[in-house]
Amino acid sequence: DMVVSNGAIFDLFADDVYIDALDGEGTIDNGYDQAQTLVVGVANGDGSFSGLITNTLNALHIQKRGTGTLSFSGGTIYIAGALRMWNGTVTMNGANYTSTSGGTGDTLGDNAGDYARLELVNDPIYTKSQVLWVGYVAGSTGVVNMAGGTMTLSNGARISNGANSIGAFYHMGGSIAGGANEFTPGYGTASSYGYYLNAGGALTNGGWIQLGRYGIGVVDQSGGSIVATASGTIIGNNGIGMFYQTGGTLGGSLPIYMVYTAGATYRGELTIADSGLIDIANSVIMNQAGSGTSVVNLNGGTLRVNRVYENVSSGASYV
Repeated sequence: DMVVSNGAIFDLFADDVYIDALDGEGTIDNGYDQAQTLVVGVANGDGSFSGLITNTLNALHIQKRGTGTLSFSGGTIYIAGALRMWNGTVTMNGANYTSTSGGTGDTLGDNAGDYARLELVNDPIYTKSQVLWVGYVAGSTGVVNMAGGTMTLSNGARISNGANSIGAFYHMGGSIAGGANEFTPGYGTASSYGYYLNAGGALTNGGWIQLGRYGIGVVDQSGGSIVATASGTIIGNNGIGMFYQTGGTLGGSLPIYMVYTAGATYRGELTIADSGLIDIANSVIMNQAGSGTSVVNLNGGTLRVNRVYENVSSGASYV
């Protein structure tokens, strides 16, 4: 275990550091001119750190291993590196986290069999310039549970990536501001499964919101708001997309496309029920590219759009 006390400075000069629990409220720095990694949780320990993590000269990566919990309880993390979660839980408990680089981005599930969880509680600030990968490699599982606070994802999020990976994002409160890249459940291969639940948060993305980019992507909305401010929303691209809404709103001024790419096995389903509201100043376009299957189920709620129509008749469309 390692404790960095208030007023103390721990510098990873020239070497990666492997520890179990991390505690304290001091400062952790990389004062070396090469990237270094702080590996935490090697023996499944739990720790709570509330100090400053930074990198004076070069990137500092944080890698979480083991089944334990690493809690950032307040404090500030400002790194030009990545948060790489192999296993266990990382909790942003009122912390201020900023990552300005980090290569591939922040990852949950870096190895087959990994189960990694990211918790955001007590109004943290999470800012990432690269992609957030949830269920990164084949056979991994990643889970994000956001109870409040603010996430800024300049390059979007991919919820499930590798073959047979599982990614889940539970958005219970707080706001997500996405940049010009996509926010996608079901990003990876046909066997990847991505799930996004919005039960009271606000998701605004400056690029595509896609369900089933290549895999199986599900959006389950029972509250909150979802808006794509550029490009639009795709339900089923090169995969299977399912949007199920029982509450909250899907809004904006851009189209909803279903089966965006031609393929006999590609499918898009949109179901509105209970108090769900889809209110867009545009259209629902079924079978944008044809050959697949598009389904719109209106089981309650409100669908307020310019029109609903089939773009290509070579596939199957049902309302």
